[in-house]
Amino acid sequence: MGASATGAVTPSSATPPLGRVYAALTVQVLISAGTYLAAKRAMTELSPFTVVLWRFLVCGVAFVTLLAVTPGPKLPPRHAWPRIVLLGLMGGPVNQTLFFSGLSRSTAAHAALFYALTPLGVYVASLVLGRERASARTTAGILTALVGVVVLLLGRGLASARGTLVGDLLILAAVVAWVVYTTEGKPLATEHGPLRATA
Repeated sequence: MGASATGAVTPSSATPPLGRVYAALTVQVLISAGTYLAAKRAMTELSPFTVVLWRFLVCGVAFVTLLAVTPGPKLPPRHAWPRIVLLGLMGGPVNQTLFFSGLSRSTAAHAALFYALTPLGVYVASLVLGRERASARTTAGILTALVGVVVLLLGRGLASARGTLVGDLLILAAVVAWVVYTTEGKPLATEHGPLRATA
């Protein structure tokens, strides 16, 4: 953990305890698991664009409220804005529109399985960008997960898989957008803090 010249801990050097990190990740996993079921239910009554619009309105109000009560600078430095705009597009309109459009044509189970490929995408992207070194253990684990996803997707046979092909491809495109968001968002959040990196 580092400090600035005034002795204050900077966002880039502050490292939360691992217990808090794992707890936050666990909560996020539980929320994500319920998201697929709730989103699929919403698709039976609303269009994908309607759901995306309301999701952003509600999240926008929550984010602005949280940002207003958080001490410190509210906006990231100007040089970071182009990357934040890219992240906003990838993690927002692009990812969500593709996700809900695909989910309306596929199943919640397929969506969850495709998003399980996110670690593989992030790992490959990090290797390509030189941000991570290849690890036999990590590669083996991710490939095992990939095989599991393929087996589950094809568990009911190729005919069943073809029935949701268009939806699955849209969801897969949403996963690619999420991989870009995750890969590029981590260094930005580390440098500026999670709230300023998404401002």
